[in-house]
Amino acid sequence: MLTQTRSMPHMLIALYAERGTGVLLFVLAPKTPAVVQLFALWMGVTYMATVPPTAGLRGRLYGPGNLATLLGLAMLFHQVGSFLGVWLGGAAFEASGHYDRVWMLDIALAAVAVHLPLRDLAPSGER
Repeated sequence: MLTQTRSMPHMLIALYAERGTGVLLFVLAPKTPAVVQLFALWMGVTYMATVPPTAGLRGRLYGPGNLATLLGLAMLFHQVGSFLGVWLGGAAFEASGHYDRVWMLDIALAAVAVHLPLRDLAPSGER
């Protein structure tokens, strides 16, 4: 519903900022069971929230006829990124005994996503 009434680029910026902030707060917080559960809940709630605005922007830019292919490719690259994140996490832990570098990389990637130049592709007068 929000993608029909709000700016999709601004929604993406907010979501990436919220996810990056959630990771940063998790890194800084003590690792108690309650903190881990809250972090898991936060990441779960925001997990697929970027899909509707991403789909909307791609539909506007490339047309609805190309949407299935473009979303399929986006999901493929997200799965590759997910694999790399898990693999790099294991490699970092083996090398250093902690995950700090991987968490910082995740925060940095979220910060980059927040600052990507996104433009609203709605016709003038629409949100």
